[in-house]
Amino acid sequence: MNLFKMKINNRNEKLSPNESENVKLPRTLESTIFEILLAVTLVVVWVLLLRSLKTLNLAVPAGFYIAPAITSVMALVLMFFVAYRPGYVNMGGKGATNLKQQKLKAQFARVLSLMMALLPLNSLENLSMQSGFFTVVFGIVAIVGAVVYSILIYRAGR
Repeated sequence: MNLFKMKINNRNEKLSPNESENVKLPRTLESTIFEILLAVTLVVVWVLLLRSLKTLNLAVPAGFYIAPAITSVMALVLMFFVAYRPGYVNMGGKGATNLKQQKLKAQFARVLSLMMALLPLNSLENLSMQSGFFTVVFGIVAIVGAVVYSILIYRAGR
């Protein structure tokens, strides 16, 4: 059943497991803003990455750009595919049972994609033999975000 075309009277209306997996969310102003932020973030990160490599005259090993390119593609996939199909986001537990939970899962996917867009900066840190501060901060923010959104999704199901 396509929930994009289906009229839902109540955001807390229970969904069957099959409906929950096949939810397709429409475009909203919020999703457009997140997409613009992602595009700007990716452009700025790649300009910083390429410019700092040239400025610092760092020796770039073969295959250096593979990891930043993969994380950038993962951020794009998360933003443009998973955020509109929140059934693909597995947050554990019994799963999302209503539309409000599905929207929260999509919002979490968008926030996570913005964080992933910053990961190519980690390559610079590793190349210049810095302390790994960015990696630790990213890990902490990702864990805190996952916990906060898990709690919000759980509360929306009550």
